[in-house]
Amino acid sequence: MEIKIFTNNNTIDFNYIELTNYIKSNLEKYNNLTFNANEVKEAKETRATLNKLRIALDTRRKDIKKEWNKPYLEFEDKIKTLINLIAEPINRIDKQIREQEDKYKINKRIEIENYFNDKIEKESKLNNKVITLDKIWNNDWLNKSVKIKDIKNTIDEIITKIEKDIALINSLPITNYLEQIKDKYLNTLDLSLALQEQKRLEEQNKQLKLLFSNKSKEEREEKEEENNNNNNSKKAKVTFEVIDSLENIYKLRDFMRSNNINYWRI
Repeated sequence: MEIKIFTNNNTIDFNYIELTNYIKSNLEKYNNLTFNANEVKEAKETRATLNKLRIALDTRRKDIKKEWNKPYLEFEDKIKTLINLIAEPINRIDKQIREQEDKYKINKRIEIENYFNDKIEKESKLNNKVITLDKIWNNDWLNKSVKIKDIKNTIDEIITKIEKDIALINSLPITNYLEQIKDKYLNTLDLSLALQEQKRLEEQNKQLKLLFSNKSKEEREEKEEENNNNNNSKKAKVTFEVIDSLENIYKLRDFMRSNNINYWRI
């Protein structure tokens, strides 16, 4: 039994019913077959016969598909050629558009930079060392939808706010941490964070005082006596203040202890 193909009106017909009946009738003898250990050879031969039939059908399917698709593939190649022809000027136009957009952004950035620098140098109490344009920059400013007038107004508002915030920090009734608080503000431009820095520094100072006050007077005297017995060299007294992280302060404490250096809270 063979496959008979009929193509008509863009359809593919074949003797499907005839083949179905033929295959079903011939497969009945295989459906209930069982093989024992001594019949492995016969089982393989039977499998090979069925595989041969399956492969023959699938090969015919692939051949028909290849022939059926041939006109479409030829059509597809021609369409792709036309598309590529159109893509060439599109790509050139895209390149010019990108170049013009990049040029627009560069020129707009320069205009914004010039305005900011003039504002800082001529009108503001700040300077470029205190605040830079990068610190307040917003990439949305380069969009065409954002007007240069609105950007300038925004810059004015930001600079005014920074000036007021710094003035407020300078007016705080503190002296020990003023520069650290100001540095925190200039790094974050967040007044609330800067004021929190004051609380953090004050708490750190309390912990440091507690750390160095843990040595009792008796312990100091005992160590002084021990040092006097073990070391006859002249001693000097130096008073200094240390401002650093708690981690480094702990290291300094450990160093002084390990080297028998006397210290106490002032």
